Amino acid sequence: MKSAGYVQAWIQKSPSKISFDIAERNAPWDARTNTSLPKGRSADVYVLCVHTDQTRDDCIVHDVAKWDFYVMTVKKLGEAFSSQKTIALGRLQSHCSAVKYPSLRSAIDTEIDSLQPYDSLPLTLPPSPLA
Repeated sequence: MKSAGYVQAWIQKSPSKISFDIAERNAPWDARTNTSLPKGRSADVYVLCVHTDQTRDDCIVHDVAKWDFYVMTVKKLGEAFSSQKTIALGRLQSHCSAVKYPSLRSAIDTEIDSLQPYDSLPLTLPPSPLA
């Protein structure tokens, strides 16, 4: 889950541009085998959250009705954005529709149900040091 909003705690001249960090990360090193898996994204399903208030006067962060949620599997994220490190809201919206909080659980369940075994694992594993 990652979140972003137009209104920040500091003084702003204009609302923030919405973007999310979706960069692949190094996998943890395994001391037993002296190896690590290739870079990747760690979640099976991503929930990217946008607080939609654009002025400080209207800003009520704890009101779930003021949030949009974008839900994608890691496989869909990879297919749509490959090895991109960040994604702007407009590009996200061209691949995924927003859902409101009452529909969030259903959207997550739908994405989980679409997962195939090993969707989130790398296609090739590093050679075993024991081989």
